Amino acid sequence: ILIVLTIVIIATISNFMLIHARNLIGKNIVEMTGASVAGQIRDVIIDPETGHILAILLNQGLFSRPKIVSSRDTVEWYKDGALIRGCENVLELEDIVKVKKILDSETRFFGSRVVSESGKYFGQLRDFVFDTTFRKVATIIIRRKFSREIRIMSADRIVRVLPGKIIIKDHVEKVVEKITASDFSPVMN
Repeated sequence: ILIVLTIVIIATISNFMLIHARNLIGKNIVEMTGASVAGQIRDVIIDPETGHILAILLNQGLFSRPKIVSSRDTVEWYKDGALIRGCENVLELEDIVKVKKILDSETRFFGSRVVSESGKYFGQLRDFVFDTTFRKVATIIIRRKFSREIRIMSADRIVRVLPGKIIIKDHVEKVVEKITASDFSPVMN
């Protein structure tokens, strides 16, 4: 029994991955049954009430309407795309009512203004990192226009998501360190 439990724990840990959503944009969605490309990822649709991934918005061609794939039909997430069950899981926007409502209301994460409960402006949401196991946003990455400074915050600080605006909890502790984009440049020897 201990060996089986250990194998299950290792398998669970090995499937755990954090992925930057911005890096998925333009990457392929491959369907498992025929190993063909179902389309390219255009956006990752988040439930504004829970922070869970609801669907992937995808393009299938230059002149075709965008389609969606439910996150439940996503078998595996990779840094360079996603694997879905089959092409029958590629749906019209109207097929998942909650996703359609989010898209119509323009309640999106990318590009939304991030402000605190007291109204302090932090910048725009540039990216978010999500946990592939729980399919939930873990971290948000914020950047002000015309600034190299970025802020990385836990998604637990999100209070509410509105069209074009994300409201986060006021932070009462001191900011220990500011991270700038230059901190991420390669080290030269």
